[in-house]
Amino acid sequence: MAAVEAPRYPTIGLIGAGPVARSLAAVLQRVGYRTVVSSRTPSRSPSQKLQTVSFEEAAGKDVVFFAVLHSASRELALSLAPELEGKLVVDVDNAWLPGHYEAAGLSETITEGRWFANLLPNSRIARAFSHIDWNLFDRGLADPHRWGAGYAVDDVDTELDLRVIIKDMGFVPVSAGRLDESFSLDAGGALWSRLLTAEDTQAALRPLL
Repeated sequence: MAAVEAPRYPTIGLIGAGPVARSLAAVLQRVGYRTVVSSRTPSRSPSQKLQTVSFEEAAGKDVVFFAVLHSASRELALSLAPELEGKLVVDVDNAWLPGHYEAAGLSETITEGRWFANLLPNSRIARAFSHIDWNLFDRGLADPHRWGAGYAVDDVDTELDLRVIIKDMGFVPVSAGRLDESFSLDAGGALWSRLLTAEDTQAALRPLL
């Protein structure tokens, strides 16, 4: 029997309120998800259309996206671990600024996705949207079912849930393998800072899988 994809989640929380978080949230909101962004100072709303809440409140939503400076990822993930237990958490962060890669302990043997999953062993971690420039997140809605969005997960249930969100945003989900194999989604990887058609995304990943 074919697997049935999970229904949409009613609420999504973005950990972060910068350009990446706001752009993701705006697209998710446009396709019907109740979405909030978050910051340490939630009273300072970056947009009148997006509600800004505390990190803890955002972590309480049904699905959570991490979109903060990489230097803040470890502290926030560990502090929010109780709220994130059992939830789908999508890691969008990238260690692209000087020093962040080395400071996190990333290397040729550990991907960003695995590093993040190690911080939250009781959550369902996915890696997605990290290779697409933040100002291109709305391209999926402008030209649906054309552009590929690479993702990495470790289990089928997480994959099914994530694929629903990716498709809702107008992109074609393209698997980059498991978290341990997802170097292509990290800074400097095969898909880094590229928006390709679904076919070209699959072609770029094919030699790596």
